[in-house]
Amino acid sequence: MPVPRRGGARGTVATDGSWSAHSGIWRLLASNSRELGRSSSVYSSFATARAHVLVLQLGVDRMAMRAVTGPVSGTHGWVVTVDDVAVMTSGRWYGTTSASRDACAGALAALRSAVVTADPRRMVEPGARRSRRPRGDAELTGVW
Repeated sequence: MPVPRRGGARGTVATDGSWSAHSGIWRLLASNSRELGRSSSVYSSFATARAHVLVLQLGVDRMAMRAVTGPVSGTHGWVVTVDDVAVMTSGRWYGTTSASRDACAGALAALRSAVVTADPRRMVEPGARRSRRPRGDAELTGVW
């Protein structure tokens, strides 16, 4: 099954200026809620993100890992591609390339058998404080 490209089933990529209150990314979480990976693109709706993850699960064998250097010396991450299109990135930086590769292998194994939720779940970044004040559209842009 082909992987949708930008502007395809994944919806509009946020870099085109189409941010909305319903835009977001998907995250691959371990059973302890630790992030293993995340989408490399922003989706215009939960439905398009979910549909794309289900397609990606069928094509894990076609995925290729590419190590990347982080923003600070000594940091390493990874990007997963299908047909040279980035589909998933590491959610954190690692101290060595080998640790990054191991983490990617674990993320791909987890993606293959992940349970994809049928409902969006708003997440708050670690360390962020929850607020009861009203939020604007830009602040509602979230992670599913």
